[in-house]
Amino acid sequence: MSSLVQTAISSAFFEELPKDSKLPATLREQLRSEVESPAQLKALKKAAKAATPYLEPDLAGFLHEEVAEIGRDLEWVSSSRGKYIATVNDWHQEFQEEYRGIDDFDRALIGCHAQLQVVFLAGKVRNQAVLDRLLEYVRSKNPPYKIHHKIEIADVA
Repeated sequence: MSSLVQTAISSAFFEELPKDSKLPATLREQLRSEVESPAQLKALKKAAKAATPYLEPDLAGFLHEEVAEIGRDLEWVSSSRGKYIATVNDWHQEFQEEYRGIDDFDRALIGCHAQLQVVFLAGKVRNQAVLDRLLEYVRSKNPPYKIHHKIEIADVA
């Protein structure tokens, strides 16, 4: 599952849970489960409902908002647009640190396009040779979609 989506109840919920909470250990474990499918989401909703009587109202509200967010994220990442964005993001994350370390590319960004399903490069480089190197670099990373760019050649001192 993509790093862009919430797939589990956040640690903040468990940090807010009082140490002397009467919440059964089995429910705690169910609430800690990862959600990557509608069936797992259904099980998490059931666990959250069962946990509600053991929680203070504010904490119960927090829990139900977390579950709702997981549901929205699961729906989004299952959509065509969500799959596209998650795929490009996950692909780019694999080499993000290395890319950011290349000074010639510091004004060029890699991401998604607003309408097209492409790997989109935007920004500025100082000359055609740097643009060629940038395109070669991105191609070497086996992009999941065709590359499209709007890179301006300009003085980027």
